[in-house]
Amino acid sequence: MRNDNQERYSSFTPGFYGFETPAPATPKRRFGFGALTACAVLFLILGLIGGAVLMRLTSLDHYYGQYAEAAGDQEEGDLPAGTPQPEGPEDRPAVTVQPDPLPEREELPVPALGSDTLPNIGEENRARDIADQVGPSVVSVTAGWVYESQVTGKEIREDVSAGSGIVLTSDGYIVTNEHIIAGCDYYCATVGGVDYDAVLLGSDAQADIAVLKIEAEGLTPAAIGDSSLVRAGDYAAAIGNSLGTLSGSITQGIISGLDRQVNIDGRIHTYLQTDAAVNPGSSGGALVNAQGQVIGICNSKQVIASYDEYGNPIYAEGVGYAIPINDAMEVVKELIQYGYVSRPAIGIRAYEMTQTDAEEWQLPKGMLVTSVTETAPAYGLVLPEDVILGADGEALASMNDLTSLIQEKGVGETVRLTIWRSGEELEVTVTIGDQNQIDAAQEEYLAGLYGYEEEQPVG
Repeated sequence: MRNDNQERYSSFTPGFYGFETPAPATPKRRFGFGALTACAVLFLILGLIGGAVLMRLTSLDHYYGQYAEAAGDQEEGDLPAGTPQPEGPEDRPAVTVQPDPLPEREELPVPALGSDTLPNIGEENRARDIADQVGPSVVSVTAGWVYESQVTGKEIREDVSAGSGIVLTSDGYIVTNEHIIAGCDYYCATVGGVDYDAVLLGSDAQADIAVLKIEAEGLTPAAIGDSSLVRAGDYAAAIGNSLGTLSGSITQGIISGLDRQVNIDGRIHTYLQTDAAVNPGSSGGALVNAQGQVIGICNSKQVIASYDEYGNPIYAEGVGYAIPINDAMEVVKELIQYGYVSRPAIGIRAYEMTQTDAEEWQLPKGMLVTSVTETAPAYGLVLPEDVILGADGEALASMNDLTSLIQEKGVGETVRLTIWRSGEELEVTVTIGDQNQIDAAQEEYLAGLYGYEEEQPVG
């Protein structure tokens, strides 16, 4: 069973043994029947290779002949015929993959989350009191795959991920990390030694938050604190399912820093930093203040700080991260109510050029588009190597400005982009889409493109 966030590293470096082996004696050259046979085999192999190359060149010539016929006469440097042009939405290539990936379920009411009763935490035995009173609110979470045995035909469950979760209501609403349950078919929460099958109400990869629901009564919800009041140096304790097997583990330390910007899998997250040990399996667990209130959801740890001159890793110590609870709870409420978090997007990736970049590449300073998702609203309107200069008539100082503008507008509205392309400035209007839909459509598009199908869960 894999524990979330667990990684393996090897620090072995080959050494120098400090001796030489004697040089072998030079063999005498001989030429006989064996040599003639070897030459014949060699010529046969070379003939086969030559024939294969000739056939390949013939097929390539046929392919490029078809391409040239389709492309027509073009000057050097022109875009191939059929390249999407940005005159307007009517000229966009048809997007053939537009599934609705959002959960098809009724809108649910959001219950009162967290306990109104504060734990009674003393100063003398603070860690013990937190373990006794807050510990029951932190549960073990496992997730895995379901498949049918080809031998017996029976349904088999295989655990592939283990982490932690926090109880939010007495009747079984639980918050955990999205990366614990991502790609899995079934979910289980262990509370007080009892395993409960869980239903996934919703998840959000951007925030790394997921909400599970189990059928239970009389659970102990955690008291929710206010992460905006947290300061560096404050007491902190982490509770979770360390290593995926040590449920209820508690470690303590302090808040080491606030608003840490950390890039994980290409996404920028804003974390609380703590030196309370956050181990594999602790993800989804509680980061608690001195009053026993949850101020964060444990998420990850810094394993490697850097590398030495020989390429060996230099390991970090005492650098753990947690999602601020204020940020997490906003996502939790949307996931319970709708099953997803609406994230306005247009589907482009861009590099924020410096003045030096712009001068070296002889481009106007702006956001250099590196890619456009094929199933996104911007596809066909914005092209790779375009430079985005402004939006809605205003100059953009950074990519964050464009992102903020898009998120403020919302899904279904439009944004007017000023772009530079091949020496000319032009404007394109893009309808803002939903990142969830874009991602799901792209997965289906790539599946069709590369000819694979996603396996359906059994049951």
